Amino acid sequence: MECQWGTRVSGPGGPEGRSKVPILLNPWNLMSTPMLQQIAGLKREAGEAVLLTRMGDFYEILGEDAVRAAPVLEIALTLRGKGSDAETPICGVPHFALESYLPKLLAAGFSAAIAEPTAKAEDVKSLLPRG
Repeated sequence: MECQWGTRVSGPGGPEGRSKVPILLNPWNLMSTPMLQQIAGLKREAGEAVLLTRMGDFYEILGEDAVRAAPVLEIALTLRGKGSDAETPICGVPHFALESYLPKLLAAGFSAAIAEPTAKAEDVKSLLPRG
């Protein structure tokens, strides 16, 4: 699977400035859908940066990133696949509000990687590529 980056931004303070939030184990290897596998590939490339993936009208944040970002962004943390072996923390922000949420992440010392669709949905007959 080939993944390309959209935007990568860093805030002041770097990783040392991050809030202390409990970390959950992130079952990236258990993600079985093609979409979740694509996001897992993007996250491997993002490294320590919080990955915000555009999904329709929202930027979704999954796994450990969601656990760390939700308190900083003051948004609800929930679970994708609740009750399954691939249960994964998730949170998200509306795409039109990214400009108000991104500075909060950066001010808390996080870096962010933003994955956008790289094709129009009507032009693709399978998984929408993101980069």
